[in-house]
Amino acid sequence: MKVFGIKKVNDIYSEIVYGKPKPIDEVTLQDMQKNPIWIFALDEEEEAEGIDETWQKPILYSDNVIHELLEAYILLKSVDGQYDISANLDIKEETLDDVNYWNTEQECWLPIENVENYKELQFVAIPKIEGDADIIFGFDDTKNVFCSIRSRQEITVKKRNLLSSLNSLFRKG
Repeated sequence: MKVFGIKKVNDIYSEIVYGKPKPIDEVTLQDMQKNPIWIFALDEEEEAEGIDETWQKPILYSDNVIHELLEAYILLKSVDGQYDISANLDIKEETLDDVNYWNTEQECWLPIENVENYKELQFVAIPKIEGDADIIFGFDDTKNVFCSIRSRQEITVKKRNLLSSLNSLFRKG
């Protein structure tokens, strides 16, 4: 177990504790259920032989993805309960890439594109995202990516506010 150390996060000091790294293709559903947040173990490459850029390590004792992580693989569940999902979360954009579902027969992660009508699925994040629980992700055809429903709503509100501002400028003139 590796301790990252004391880190200041939003004026709160916290300790991030990492678990043992393993190759990304060996991270199982059970691993992610135990620790729903995984990051690349890039800092481990120099310390241990055989570890390369494809290895990941879990964040222990935490169920909250913080902004400072930038990207993390997280566990999600389809809203209909049918699929367990692993995806790389871009926390700034609140988008998912490298989206995979757990195939129980083959006991491995497979690309979500193998699921018929995958663009109609919605997923709920198992860990919190910046302290917010139950963040839902859906497919955004305009961006061709899964993104959080709240980020789409925020963009819509921003566009609406911008259009309102522009309209009021033209009406005054």
